[in-house]
Amino acid sequence: MSLSHSAEEQTTASETAGVMGALHAIADAIVRLVKARLSNTALGIQPRLVDVSGAAVYLGRQERAIRGLVTAGKLPVVRIDGRVQFDVKDLDRVIENSKGDRG
Repeated sequence: MSLSHSAEEQTTASETAGVMGALHAIADAIVRLVKARLSNTALGIQPRLVDVSGAAVYLGRQERAIRGLVTAGKLPVVRIDGRVQFDVKDLDRVIENSKGDRG
């Protein structure tokens, strides 16, 4: 086995581990959201505020993209006890206002 072949295997293993880590993070976020929605739905309550993870799922974006939109001032936030949350009505408004935009 050559040294370059071994390095290639290590790179592939590292990339695979990174992808798997990202998939596990996404799966965990989905599980948290489903649990929250199921428990609230059973009570007839729909959450109005969502966290970064929830906003990312709601808008079909990655959490990193949501944070970037916040930093750019394109997404309004609700801060309660230092936690950054998003009002679903604001997210809906951002979606509606973005229709027809080319960028």
